[in-house]
Amino acid sequence: MEYTIYQVKGGDPDGRKFMSSDWHYNRNLRIHVGAYDNVYSGSIDGFTDAGDVLEELFEVFNIRHPADFKGHSLSVSDVVVLTEAGLYEAYFCDFDGWTEIPDFLKSEIRQCGIVKLHVCPNHCDSLFATPAHVVQTWKVDAFGNFIDEMSTDSTTHGPDDGNTWECLECGAEAEIVECLQVEVATTTSRGNAFIPVTPRGCVYWLRDGMTATEYVPIAPNDRGIPTVELDGQVFCLFELTKED
Repeated sequence: MEYTIYQVKGGDPDGRKFMSSDWHYNRNLRIHVGAYDNVYSGSIDGFTDAGDVLEELFEVFNIRHPADFKGHSLSVSDVVVLTEAGLYEAYFCDFDGWTEIPDFLKSEIRQCGIVKLHVCPNHCDSLFATPAHVVQTWKVDAFGNFIDEMSTDSTTHGPDDGNTWECLECGAEAEIVECLQVEVATTTSRGNAFIPVTPRGCVYWLRDGMTATEYVPIAPNDRGIPTVELDGQVFCLFELTKED
């Protein structure tokens, strides 16, 4: 049986570290992989019951830490995911035992409204050059956020939609596309998907920590349902666009 230990992310903006499942539920905080870091993985043999495995892991990760384990001793608010034969079960360490969390690894999707996005018509995954005011040129992301200065002249304000935006990779003038912005958290990545309001056969993906959007084509699956692949995880398009 394989196991993975998750502990609350550093910084802990929600104050959830070492807090019980009831504490989370009373504050409408979902216990979800997006709030956690994967701190250790391994395998364990000789057990068939999940409860026995969890108790053994609790003892090991409190008394006999593996030499390469860098997390804190297993405690309340930690989550252990057990995987066998491709199936997983996630368990939250509570004050009075373990609480199963069936949706722990399920992707988190949250719609954020309509935004305007600058995109390269040639599908380059690139930043843009655009003048800030009149004489200074900035390197910017798809929203006009400053990345780097390309000239040293003075300026009084940043770029706007009326400026010419040129792709730094191919030189083409950018297009402005209205998109539905959707925050997505998966088991491997977090970011924002931008889905054109007028279909263009693609989604633009901006992974957390990146500055340039990635062009992701929409493709039908084996049942003909439109899908997109975001960091290796496939989503049906309706999953991202359906209203809560």
